[in-house]
Amino acid sequence: MKKLYSNNFSVLLLSALICAGSAVAQPLSGSYTIDDTQLSSATNFTSFTQFATSLNTNGVAGPVVVTVGASSGPYNEAVTFAQATGISATNSITIIGNGRLLTWSGTSGTRHTLALDGADHMFFHNLNVAGTGATYALTVKLWNQADFNEFHGCEFSASTSGTGSSLVPFSISGSGTSATSSGNCGDGNIVSTCTISGGYYNTVIYGNSGTPKNVNNEIRDSYILDFYAYGLYNAYSENTIFKGNVVERPNRTTISTAYGIYLTTGSQEALVDGNHIRRLFDGSPTSSSTMYGIYISFSAVSNREVQVRNNIISNNTSTGTQYGIYIPGYSGVWIQHNTISIDSQNSNSATTYGIYYYVAPGKVQNNIISLTRTGAGTKYGLYLSSAATMEVDGNIYHITSSPANVGYYAGAVATFSAWQLANSGKLDQHGFNEDPMFANPASFDFTPTNTVINNSGIPLGVTHDFYNATRSMPTPDAGAIEFFNFSCGGTPLANAVSLPQIEVCPGMSLNALVAANIYT
Repeated sequence: MKKLYSNNFSVLLLSALICAGSAVAQPLSGSYTIDDTQLSSATNFTSFTQFATSLNTNGVAGPVVVTVGASSGPYNEAVTFAQATGISATNSITIIGNGRLLTWSGTSGTRHTLALDGADHMFFHNLNVAGTGATYALTVKLWNQADFNEFHGCEFSASTSGTGSSLVPFSISGSGTSATSSGNCGDGNIVSTCTISGGYYNTVIYGNSGTPKNVNNEIRDSYILDFYAYGLYNAYSENTIFKGNVVERPNRTTISTAYGIYLTTGSQEALVDGNHIRRLFDGSPTSSSTMYGIYISFSAVSNREVQVRNNIISNNTSTGTQYGIYIPGYSGVWIQHNTISIDSQNSNSATTYGIYYYVAPGKVQNNIISLTRTGAGTKYGLYLSSAATMEVDGNIYHITSSPANVGYYAGAVATFSAWQLANSGKLDQHGFNEDPMFANPASFDFTPTNTVINNSGIPLGVTHDFYNATRSMPTPDAGAIEFFNFSCGGTPLANAVSLPQIEVCPGMSLNALVAANIYT
C-alpha cells in the first residue's frame, strides 16, 4: 500500500507541475499591472522586463491593457519588446504609464531604454522614458519592421549637454545601435502630444534606402526640446508627417548649427505643416552658429512633392547666418502659407535669408517674410538662383534693415517694384510690400493685424491654418495664420471688452470691441 501511495502521489505531483507549466505558458489577454510595490502574480508584473519576457514568450490571445502602478518605480532597466505571436490591430498591447519613469544608463552593448524590435500594434500612454548615459542613449528605439505603434502624452529624454551622435531620445531606424542607419525600420508609427528633450538628434525617422520604402510615420503636436543640432530628422521614409510641433532650444547652452526640421534623401511626399520653430539660440543668444529653420536636401519626384505649409519660424537670436527655409540645389517643394520672422535686434554682420530656394521647379506662395534683423549683414526676402519654372506669387515682404533686398534673381533686387518686373514679370504679381503688424511676437503670437493684406492671398486649396482654423478658399490670407473675420450686426452688449488698436489702413486705426457675446 505504501508503494502504491507513493506512485499515485508522484503521478499527482507530475500532473500538477504540468498544469502549472501550462498556466504559465498561456497567452496574455485582458488587464494586467506593472507594479513593483506589489507581489508578482498572474496579473501583476514587478518590472517591465518581466512583462516583456512573458509577452515575447507567450504571445497574446486577445487585447492586452497594462497599467503601471501610480506609486511604483522608478524602473531601472532596459526593455525590449519583440513581435509576439497573436498581436494584431485587434489584439493590441496598451501600456498606461501613469507618468511613471523607466530609466537606463546606456552602454555600448545596450544603448536603449525602451526598444521595439519588430514589435507591432503597441500603444504607450503617459510613460516617462529616460536615457541617462553620457555616450549612449537611444532612449526609445524602433527597428526591424516595427509597425503601427503609437506614443501619446509621453516624455522621452536624453542628455541636454552631451554632443555625441548616439544620444537620441526617439528614433526609428534600420538598426538597434544607430539612429541613422538604413533598413526596414517600420511603417505607420505615430508620436503625439509627447515631450522629447535632449540628444544630438532629437527625433529621427531613418528608413530603408532600398525597397520596400518605409511610409506613413508621424510626429505631431509634440514638444521637440533642447537638442544639440537636429530637431526633427527624416530620411528614406516617405509620406512622413511633421505637424503641429514646437521645435526649440530655450535651455541648451552647448549648441551647434541648428536644423529645426531636416528632410533629406527619400523623403517623398512629406508634409511639414503647422510647426513653430523658435528660440533655437535662447540658451546661447550670442552664438554665431548658422540657423536653418527648415532644411530640405533632396529632389522630390514629380507629383510627389514635399508640402511645407502653415509653419512659423521666429524668435531666433543668434549672430550667425540665418535661413528661414533652405533648399540648396533641390527641387519639388511647395512652400505655402508660412510665416518667417527674423527680427532679432542683436547687431551682427551675418547674411539673412527668409527663403533660400536654389533650383527650380517649385512653388513659393502666400508666405509672410519679415526681416528686420539689425546689423550690417545683407538681407534677402526670397533668394532664387532660377525662377523660370518657379511659381512665386502672393507673398508679403517686410524687409527694413539695411542692406535690405526683397529678393535675389540674377542679382540682388532691392525694391518690390523691381522684384515684380524680374523674371519677365512673373514674380509676386499678387504680392505686397507691407508690414504684417504681428499681434504679439514676444508671446509668439504672429497673427497679422494689418488689414491691407487681409484676404490678399491667391487660392491654393490649403484648407486650414496654423491653428487648424478653416481658411477662406477664394480669398485666403498670406502667412501661417488666417485673420479673424466676422460680420458685425446688432448692438454691442455691456460685457464687450476693448482690445488694443489694430491697423486698418496706413495712418488709420480703430479699437476692436470683442467679447464672447458681443452682439444680440
